[in-house]
Amino acid sequence: AILPAPQNLSVLSTNMKHLLMWSPVIAPGETVYYSVEYQGEYESLYTSHIWIPSSWCSLTEGPECDVTDDITATVPYNLRVRATLGSQTSAWSILKHPFNRNSRTAFLLSVHLCPELVGS
Repeated sequence: AILPAPQNLSVLSTNMKHLLMWSPVIAPGETVYYSVEYQGEYESLYTSHIWIPSSWCSLTEGPECDVTDDITATVPYNLRVRATLGSQTSAWSILKHPFNRNSRTAFLLSVHLCPELVGS
């Protein structure tokens, strides 16, 4: 069986912290590790084959990576992640749209009504 690539990549930015997240690769009873790489605007335009390993996320266990220390300039960044299980390595999954730390993040707000708090 081929190890599937991580899916559903997204970046959550809160208070200038940038977290790349993805859906985990499921392997019951096994530990899947992930590696993250990035490409700044310069690398993307002039050296497109060069990707830089993330400072903190080389063979990390969780389905997220704090890329704050990697995103140092206010330019678009490409981000990618792949899974590793034993000697198997998945294909890279790339964030659909380049991430810019100054771009506005859309927030999802859900409101739940608590009947016990509503006056009768």
